[in-house]
Amino acid sequence: MKKISLIVIWCMIFSTSMVSVNAEETDDTHAKDILVNLNIIDGNSATVSRLYCITATDKAIGATDETVKAQKNTWYDIAPFSDTVNPYVLMAWEIRIAFGDRQGGQFLPDKTATYKETCAFLIRCLIGPEADTDVTFEKAKELGLVKESDEFYNSGDEPIDFDSFCIILNRFINQPRALYFTGDFSPKYAVDSDRSMTYLEMLQQRFADADSQATASPSPTPTQ
Repeated sequence: MKKISLIVIWCMIFSTSMVSVNAEETDDTHAKDILVNLNIIDGNSATVSRLYCITATDKAIGATDETVKAQKNTWYDIAPFSDTVNPYVLMAWEIRIAFGDRQGGQFLPDKTATYKETCAFLIRCLIGPEADTDVTFEKAKELGLVKESDEFYNSGDEPIDFDSFCIILNRFINQPRALYFTGDFSPKYAVDSDRSMTYLEMLQQRFADADSQATASPSPTPTQ
């Protein structure tokens, strides 16, 4: 049943016309602060490991520590990777945005991510499980995640630095969402076939809803 549902989801993505936003409209200068405020990253990082990168990607499409940990045991029958059972990696593997090292059966969580790997994780959220990182890097250029004016425009195979990572990720959340996490246990993920809002708008709305619920909750009666 799980395999059928994944096929349906990715068919929905491929049948959806790709919509991009003008990359110039994103605020690259405050990218890190924006991502921190949205709880996508937790501040500066000396390096951007593949684990750090995939965790941030998952959070950018709606995952949270609470929902990921609660659903950890529902994501796999046999552990897909020999070197990690991190729930964010397992989630990324199930929704086919991360494949790992297919020869060795490893995810290589501590390895520094390259520009191509970073873009591959993100672009698969928009177009489906494309394995070729050259293809996804070109799609990232087409959609404005990587711009010709960027110093890293031709640096696909090089390790990504933290500032560049924040810029690319900030541009991604300004894309109309496709695959996203619902915030519920069932269904835990969905595809927005109408591309009705950006990932940024989705996350901002969830924060606003959480604030409204907190405000509406009655204060506990003090003990006498």
